[in-house]
Amino acid sequence: MTSPMTPAKARAEEGIALLVILLLLTVLLLMAFEFAFTSRTEVDMAGNYRDSTRAYYLALAAIDEAIRELAEPADFCFRDEETGEVYFARNTDPPERVDSLVDWARENRQRRGLELDGGIYSYSIRDEDGLIQINRADREGLVQLLDVLGVQIGTERDEIVDAILDWRDLDDLRGLNGAEDEFYNNLEIPYSTRGARFETPEELLMVRGITPELFYGSDSQPGLRDLITVWGNQRTPNRFTAPIPVLIATHGELEADQIRIRREDAPLTSGHGRSRREVLSSYYTILAEGQIAQNRVYRQIRAVVQVIGRGGGGAATVQVIHWDDAAAVPPRRVIP
Repeated sequence: MTSPMTPAKARAEEGIALLVILLLLTVLLLMAFEFAFTSRTEVDMAGNYRDSTRAYYLALAAIDEAIRELAEPADFCFRDEETGEVYFARNTDPPERVDSLVDWARENRQRRGLELDGGIYSYSIRDEDGLIQINRADREGLVQLLDVLGVQIGTERDEIVDAILDWRDLDDLRGLNGAEDEFYNNLEIPYSTRGARFETPEELLMVRGITPELFYGSDSQPGLRDLITVWGNQRTPNRFTAPIPVLIATHGELEADQIRIRREDAPLTSGHGRSRREVLSSYYTILAEGQIAQNRVYRQIRAVVQVIGRGGGGAATVQVIHWDDAAAVPPRRVIP
């Protein structure tokens, strides 16, 4: 026969049961909070993905708008010195000055803040033919380029020049101050020279002697990436769209200043005797951005295009030759 439960023992068991119930309630509350947090996070992730996708398609719309502009008939291109962008125009009689054309382009060629389906897209067009083709630059041209960038005469400049030439040549013969596979294979993370043309400007960062400071430049000094290109096959830059440091590197300071003054006139008009090839470039970079209105989510696309058959009465053909939608590469600095 069991003995009856004493009041003290009954209260103890009731206390244990209460603790167990409180513990279970705490666990259930924690599970509920975790579920709510996870759900909220998934909702936010889905919303960000949705907005990112919409922003990407807005950037695609900007690419289409830029290609449409590039395909329009034009007789020459001109550069906005404040933004570094290029615009296009037809001949007029009498010819207009470039500063008047720039004012017209800023007012009538809207490239910023264009609205579409609850979002905003923008684009810019830069001339690749107005830069130095690093794959065609000879030793003297590379020396002049580095001089403009502040690399003074001496061992450092000789090493960089020879290393660039060694990187792109087909043989394994090292220049006097250059570097071939033997040097790069002994680095902490070994690699080999390309032995061919540079495929992207950023590839220069792999060449001996080229530092991030020299490549990217600073607010007071342009970098290599601001003055060179790997696109096209032009031997000399388009004088009518080239930044002043490019003109100095390719023509010298005195002639560069004269070119700057001359290109204030519309480049291709009767009496100037300039060919269309001289004043209309073929390779351009489009930088397109899409953003959802009142949202920080945006996407960026950088495309390099080749324009074929421009200058006649009909539309030109625009071919995309390079596409980067990762937006990992910062845009070039605006150089006067």
